[in-house]
Amino acid sequence: MHPSRPVRLPLARLDRRGVALPLALLGLIAVSLLVTTMLLTSSTEASVSAANAGAVQSLYDAEGGLQVYVDSMTDRAMVAGDSGDYTLPNSTRKARITVSRLAAVPFSTAGVLDSTRNTFAIMSRPLRGTRVSGRSVVAMVRQVVYVPNQLNAKINSSVTIGGDLHVNGNAFTINGRSTECANSGDQGVQAVTGSSGSTVTVNNNNMYQNFLGVDSANRTTQGTTAITNSHMTKAELAAYTLGGSLSSIIASLPDSVKYGPLYGSQVWPGAMPAGDSVAVIDANHGTVSIGSGSGIIIVVNGNISMTGNATFNGIIVVEGTFSLRGTPTVNGALISLDTDNESEIILDDSDIGAGHVTVQYNKCATDAAIRAFRGVATPPAPRTTKTFAWSEIIR
Repeated sequence: MHPSRPVRLPLARLDRRGVALPLALLGLIAVSLLVTTMLLTSSTEASVSAANAGAVQSLYDAEGGLQVYVDSMTDRAMVAGDSGDYTLPNSTRKARITVSRLAAVPFSTAGVLDSTRNTFAIMSRPLRGTRVSGRSVVAMVRQVVYVPNQLNAKINSSVTIGGDLHVNGNAFTINGRSTECANSGDQGVQAVTGSSGSTVTVNNNNMYQNFLGVDSANRTTQGTTAITNSHMTKAELAAYTLGGSLSSIIASLPDSVKYGPLYGSQVWPGAMPAGDSVAVIDANHGTVSIGSGSGIIIVVNGNISMTGNATFNGIIVVEGTFSLRGTPTVNGALISLDTDNESEIILDDSDIGAGHVTVQYNKCATDAAIRAFRGVATPPAPRTTKTFAWSEIIR
């Protein structure tokens, strides 16, 4: 018997006709989906990029408009509720500004209102045409607005000193008695008014008789009774005598009457112009020599000296001390605000017969000096700080 053998059946033949078309269609669909996805992604990224660029540009526009506004306020006072459209430099783009005041703090010097410290919130929104669109910012700005000072001087003595006064010699007169331009019954002022701790000394006690004055009750005084002490600090003395702080008074004056390094390149010519006029001089920590003239002279950062035949009619204000020697005359009022150092009147032997130092109160001259000041004074410009804090407004 023969063993059985496996029967091999013939394999079926595969019919591959018609397969190419479906494969081609599937490939075309896949490529189409890929291209479409790439186009959509590219379009989205372009839109996102454009939107981001626009948002960044609007932020720059808002910041730029805010800075343009702040720069325009360097000499003008900001006002709560102020608004307007501001054009960016070298551009046609604009930003809309709205101002709100957060705080207003009065600032006084020795009891006299000197300025107001204002804090403002400034909102800046970019404009697209006439419509607000894009990222906005808000910034904080401080502005100091000074009180206009018209030199409301209160001259209560021929000489006003913050520190001490020493007189070496006998050929001098400090006289507060005067009927020049006086009001009814007014016969003048005291000879000397000092601040807290001021002393007046002479090398010969008999020479105290050269101090002449009139007290507040309109009684004539002489010697030590013509010398009073106000118990004021330097700032209080300036505020009381001049009607405001020295800085606010100087800030009220134009640059054309200011001399010395502190104020620019103008060099003090050494003499006042003709007629009643005004001069502010930076002594640059030295001493300024005062010659003849009339009106008002203010010397800061240093001292003054008068020698020879120098004669000044009006008011002299010095932040430091004064030194008088020879035959000078102040016909009006002399004010020294230095509380730490000594002013002096020095007369050597040659001055006894030929010279004489005179400080004579004269209301006509002091009134003329005040009028000269008011003739040129202008309200001091506000001082605006740069933005000190800012943030983006999130809506």
